Amino acid sequence: MDFRITAEEQNLLFLIVGHLDEGNAPTVEELTRDTGGDVTREVASLRSKGWILVRRVDDRLTVIGLSPMAVTALSNLRYGRRALPGRRRRTGAAPAAPPLVRCHGRRGGVRVASAAMTCKDSRDVSGSH
Repeated sequence: MDFRITAEEQNLLFLIVGHLDEGNAPTVEELTRDTGGDVTREVASLRSKGWILVRRVDDRLTVIGLSPMAVTALSNLRYGRRALPGRRRRTGAAPAAPPLVRCHGRRGGVRVASAAMTCKDSRDVSGSH
């Protein structure tokens, strides 16, 4: 996995996380609409760097989850283990770890993963389903 990503790719990752947390597997068209610009290149880059899992669902390129390493890296970014540009690091007690969320939702027969967890081959990797 290549941990070097651009600011645009990082912003797109957080947008993808928002969709996945809502139980929606975003298509490239939805992400393009949400950002107001074409994100095809960024999606391809994040996929090749090992950050996101992408499949064709109903003949549309769809982000179905994050790689396990991406979940950890984004969790570190979200909870202040690495300061984001323009943001101060949190002080005081460490924030609680995000809850383990099972895969939820469906789009075209593919299970959708939340940001706190990934789906592998459309199955819940926690083994609790």
